[in-house]
Amino acid sequence: MRLFIALELPVDVSEYVRGLQVKSDLAEQVFTKSFHLTLKFLGAVSPEVVEDVKRKLAGISFERFTASLGNIGFFPGEKYVRVVRVGVEPQKEIAALQDKVDVALEGLFPFEDAFKSHVTLSRVKVVHDKKGFVELLNKTAVEKRSFEVSERK
Repeated sequence: MRLFIALELPVDVSEYVRGLQVKSDLAEQVFTKSFHLTLKFLGAVSPEVVEDVKRKLAGISFERFTASLGNIGFFPGEKYVRVVRVGVEPQKEIAALQDKVDVALEGLFPFEDAFKSHVTLSRVKVVHDKKGFVELLNKTAVEKRSFEVSERK
């Protein structure tokens, strides 16, 4: 099984995020169908390890907080666009939760190197007009939609 640990977005926020996906002939993209904020990608995991992961994650506690959508951005950056994403704030609280996940799974999976809270909008296969594509996406206004982060599933 290929697994990851994530924060699920509420339906209304997911639908709003879907509307942020910019379809354009300036780039060939594969659009995300299901939206979430990945805290940790685990990769291929055996059923035995899944039970251990569940046990370890059950020990994580955190204070409820409100998260909200940030701005449109790119990975690795505007010069080389491979992923179009929308940021999620507050970075500090989300990064602290991600760090708790890393610590809980220490020894089973490597620590994250450069965590950046985001929701992926698309993976970019080919950019035909980088300047035009980046300008188009930078013009996309994002409402600061908020949602509660309060429970584990």
